Amino acid sequence: MADAATTYGYCDRFEYLPGETVSVHLHATVPELRLDVVRLHSADERVPSPQGPESPVAAIASQTVQGVARAVVRGSYARVDGIAELAGARRVTVALRAMPTLPRLPDGEQRAQTLLSTLTADGSAGFALALDADGRPLLSVGGSAGDTDAGTASAGAGGADADGVAAAHAICRGPRPLTEWEWHELRCELDLDAGRATLSYRPLLPVPGDVAAGSVAGALPDGVRAAAADGTLLLAATAGAPHPREHFNGRLEDVRIDADGAAVARWDLGREPRAQRLVDVGGRGHHGMLVNGPTRAVTGSTWDGTEVDHRHVPQQYATVHFHDDDLDDVAWPADAAIELPADLASGVYALRVRGERGAEDRIPFFVLPAPGTPRPRVALMVPTFTYLAYANSQLSDRIDYEVFGLTDRDRRPSERDVQLEGAPELTGSLYDVHRDGSGRCYSSALRPILSFRPEWQSAMQHAPRHLSAELYLTNWLERLGEPYDVITDGSVHAGGVESLAPYDVVITGTHPEYVSEPQVAALEQFVARGGRLMYLGGNGFYWVTSVDRERPHVIEVRRGNAGTRTWDSRPGEVHHSTTGEPGGLWRHRGRAPNRLVGVGMASQGWDLKAPGYRRAPASFAPELAWIFDGFGEDELEFGAEGLVMDGAAGDEIDRFDVRIGSPRHGAVVASSTGHSRYYKLVHEDLPMSRDGLGGDENPDVRSDLTYVPWAGGGGVFAVGAIAWAGAMALREFDNPVARLTTNVLRRFLDPEPLPEVRA
Repeated sequence: MADAATTYGYCDRFEYLPGETVSVHLHATVPELRLDVVRLHSADERVPSPQGPESPVAAIASQTVQGVARAVVRGSYARVDGIAELAGARRVTVALRAMPTLPRLPDGEQRAQTLLSTLTADGSAGFALALDADGRPLLSVGGSAGDTDAGTASAGAGGADADGVAAAHAICRGPRPLTEWEWHELRCELDLDAGRATLSYRPLLPVPGDVAAGSVAGALPDGVRAAAADGTLLLAATAGAPHPREHFNGRLEDVRIDADGAAVARWDLGREPRAQRLVDVGGRGHHGMLVNGPTRAVTGSTWDGTEVDHRHVPQQYATVHFHDDDLDDVAWPADAAIELPADLASGVYALRVRGERGAEDRIPFFVLPAPGTPRPRVALMVPTFTYLAYANSQLSDRIDYEVFGLTDRDRRPSERDVQLEGAPELTGSLYDVHRDGSGRCYSSALRPILSFRPEWQSAMQHAPRHLSAELYLTNWLERLGEPYDVITDGSVHAGGVESLAPYDVVITGTHPEYVSEPQVAALEQFVARGGRLMYLGGNGFYWVTSVDRERPHVIEVRRGNAGTRTWDSRPGEVHHSTTGEPGGLWRHRGRAPNRLVGVGMASQGWDLKAPGYRRAPASFAPELAWIFDGFGEDELEFGAEGLVMDGAAGDEIDRFDVRIGSPRHGAVVASSTGHSRYYKLVHEDLPMSRDGLGGDENPDVRSDLTYVPWAGGGGVFAVGAIAWAGAMALREFDNPVARLTTNVLRRFLDPEPLPEVRA
């Protein structure tokens, strides 16, 4: 694929109703693309579907569109327009607080980082307060080209680019860089009538001795035109053509600006943390907008640690953290509009994109059931929040799984991973960190997500994972002839328990790790009302996840300081900006997955051979005989083979544990038969570090098949392993794992009350 022509894109949403229009946004290096829609049935060539891997939707006409190569512009900033007081001002004063988190850019990158700018895109007017390429404070002004120590774009905040744009003039420059991850106060004044400018700066931390503090002055050159030619001001970037540039990595706070002796604006960057609005508290209404999703609800310069919830002390969270690699919406124009038929069946679909020289993509989307139509008895709930959390992840670039003792497998990137290596601007999962090392807590669907593809495979498992693994389940249901709807965690989040009410049985996807409070509540209510839930995955219902109400394409996760994670939240920054709720593990909110589905995260590992299961004593109780219908009396072990890691109890696994919340009236009917040392007990189970954490030593490292009946006829069956679906699909679903799962589905569809588990 790396040598072929390239095309990829995204749809404006993950889920649609029949009759709605799918907006398609594409990038291509070929002149023409052919588009059609297919229904997806299978993603593993070892498991052919009766309908084939995909089937065209004849009711949707194919289209031909022009291929256009499009750029992805990253970097967050704030924009304020129409500040008329600045357009003709002769004396301007700016004061702000700044915490640079990457004052010197990595890999020898030579450019400024802008704190505040009114510079025009061509550098002909305005001014900018910035850090130069060495992290030193710098005040520059626009004007006619001429001799200036700014020299190039690497030194000046609005400096010359490859097109020869007039360089801004560097007027004042501090002698030393600002300190990384420390707060500083900066103040600058431009007096156009006197032809002078001053810049002062000091760290807020009272450090003795020679520190980055001082005051410098300089003369304004001839040709300085205006403090702000058009009344536009940017924070954390400067104007560029066609996009802002020289983005800042760090936090800004209490930005004030005066003109000709009068206060113009004072921005409180912590106001309205759930919104993308920059609020002017100075009284003149110069509000602005935050662009490209900088991080909100982060601690400011006055945070004293007595309160960790930004809602309680908003004055201590009066800041925004900007990054030069933030990305909210790639904002590509729509290339096509696909009208879905009003009678289109619910299911997993993809927009198939094809062009010359091997350019090809399949962009998945889900069609929900049409309101008011008859429903089947079964719904498959696909975990789109998990797809977003892992979107274009670069985990293997930061974590050496072999050195960590988690695998003996070789890493084998899929073709989509290789393609992503050539488009690093698309990266940014909730497992990655920003360039300054801070964790990524937002993930957006409005970008091409190459890991959200039916052909994508895990580089560690060398097999389907996430969406591609969900197609094992759709293939199974279609082979059984069992009608089903596809719903999403997003639709349950929005619709609550009523979105589940039409169904007798709800089946989860293979890895529903990220769930919101409304989704958890809906599932709890569904089971309490008599619904039956089949949890056919592992590591489910783990992380507190929220959806941005202003930007429903964005989810948020704060990692906290516990759980299996790839970064820590900074002190005081565990509460979500989008909802205000405390983040981290659901377990630490008193809603461990064990309470909902009977099992919870126990371990993860990736070895050459995942184990199977052995029947537990409870499985031989007469009231549970239906689970093992068709098993021989001596068939005590099963699942030792599979298409994912060659076993059913592989990848991430869950166990039954009443200490964590598993219901005492539940029953473990089988447990995995033993894991290797590559599976380690999860951190949240460890009050102290100790030896004996590997699966070859620790009995808590296991996967438990669990059955939990509830009053009112409801019940839950959980398998507690991501690899389970791959074992179901072995030999085209002719195996004990598939047989057992089918037994449970058939019994859960039986209207007769589920049996209790006898003590």
